[in-house]
Amino acid sequence: MKNEGNWRVVGWGEGMTGRILFIDDDRGGREVALFNLRKAGYDVTPASDGQEGLALFSPEKFDLVVTDLKMPVVDGMEVLETVRRISPETSVLVITAFGNVETAVKAMKRGA
Repeated sequence: MKNEGNWRVVGWGEGMTGRILFIDDDRGGREVALFNLRKAGYDVTPASDGQEGLALFSPEKFDLVVTDLKMPVVDGMEVLETVRRISPETSVLVITAFGNVETAVKAMKRGA
């Protein structure tokens, strides 16, 4: 991790600007994450579920998608697969409070 002006770059390539789409159906967890990411200088757009997140997503608008795994209707695995299909260069980080090794391996095989 290095500081570049007001931005902290954590493993992103050249030209990344820190625009994050943060998808989580847990309002409290989402608000805490948004507060901390914005405090760190990132431009963060929230979505309350996978369906809303996919509706907001476009590769021109976001450098990173952070998505919860367990959500109703459209889960994080579907968000991961859809984002990777639309924009293979967009990084996707899958988070969960209910994970296990099998789920982590499955997500990584799908491009997380």
